Amino acid sequence: MTQIRKEKRLSPRIKYGIALNLPDNISIKTVDISEKGVGFVADKILNKDLDIPACLYLGSDSLKIQLQIIRKNPLGEGKFFYGAKYINLEDSLRQKLRIFLIKTKTTEILDKTDNPSLKNQILNYFLDDIKKYLDELDKIEKEISAGDACDPLIERKLTALNDQIVLKGNSLEEKVNNKEIIKTVKENFRLFTGAFAYKSLIVKRAFEKPRGYPGDYKMIEDVYDNQPYSEGIGRYYDKYFLSNPYAVAVRLRKDRLREMIIEYIAANTSEPSLKILNLACGSCREVAELIPRLKYKNSLIFTCIDWDQEALDFSKGKFQNLAPNIKVELLQKDLFTMIKDKEKAKGFDRQNLIYSIGLIDYLPDRVLKRWLQFFWQLLPQGGKFIVALKNKEKTFPPLPPGWFCDWKFVLRTKNELIDLLSNCGLTDFSLDIKVDEFTYIFYFTLTKN
Repeated sequence: MTQIRKEKRLSPRIKYGIALNLPDNISIKTVDISEKGVGFVADKILNKDLDIPACLYLGSDSLKIQLQIIRKNPLGEGKFFYGAKYINLEDSLRQKLRIFLIKTKTTEILDKTDNPSLKNQILNYFLDDIKKYLDELDKIEKEISAGDACDPLIERKLTALNDQIVLKGNSLEEKVNNKEIIKTVKENFRLFTGAFAYKSLIVKRAFEKPRGYPGDYKMIEDVYDNQPYSEGIGRYYDKYFLSNPYAVAVRLRKDRLREMIIEYIAANTSEPSLKILNLACGSCREVAELIPRLKYKNSLIFTCIDWDQEALDFSKGKFQNLAPNIKVELLQKDLFTMIKDKEKAKGFDRQNLIYSIGLIDYLPDRVLKRWLQFFWQLLPQGGKFIVALKNKEKTFPPLPPGWFCDWKFVLRTKNELIDLLSNCGLTDFSLDIKVDEFTYIFYFTLTKN
């Protein structure tokens, strides 16, 4: 299983060269700088753990600071990279550093527009909203005590702060209406908030996407389990992510699909055999949960397809010692490569039921149409195709995963998907649509007439 490393940053760090004066008239430039320390290159040998007085120049401000060398790496040709932390830095100086770091990174965004009003709004978002957010996170970290339990008061406070900062970011995005600028805004948002948010191993995995795509099997298993496991403030971000309406909806979706499949099998007990195809199966959690409840005695074959072999390896352990009439096939295939050639459908058996638990929210219309057409060929008359759709009209749920984790969804309304289904070349079908109790997710069942 791909492991996520703990977030080591104690504060936002940017690559930037500013003047730094050390003893013996050594004048150099920093390589990077944060609220906690600096990195620099020097050809003078400085001992690790050495405390040295220094002067850091932030524009017109010169900060007299005390540094302690904590890292020393040889670079060759007599040069060394040093990492140094500030010692006993006064809060007023740290606030100056925070403002300097925010202004420096925000300049990169401001250079992308000539609109004075837009420049002002972007600057205010970072210097006012983001800075206040970081100041509040500093206070929260000091309030957190050791142990596994989360303080409900702190949890509510952090939730309110997170909701507020992403809503303000979304408001800015609507005003900016420029993809390149908002992309940089979000990257800098993550740079400044990540030192806190990525203390959550769940949020960090969601952002880093170690399997190469959002919502990998381990990520979804974390959402299903709904148990925070990070430390410190990271535990609170765990809970924030797991409480997001989309996370709640994903748990409900798994349960709803499980029950729909059980109901389908129960309604077809007279069939001599049933074949069910699960597309982009991930961890196959719903299949593992429904099998022990089945009373079907005839041949039942689940074919579960995913391109991620690690997901399939993880799922394999769930399907040991099955009843003789039940078989689970785990196939490693790239669905997007498959659908380019309709002839490849001939390599599959006819399927009584085909479903996908969350894939279509990542597929643009052109790909989704081709995907539906390809697998529609596998259904006999009376066969069913179930897809789950996140409701585009629920505007808040995608904001936190979008801002903190760079998750991009292809969202649709119920009517938009109905129109797509009506115009994608599928043969005659009937359509049944259900929705969860919060109207976050629609369940479309297409029956081939």
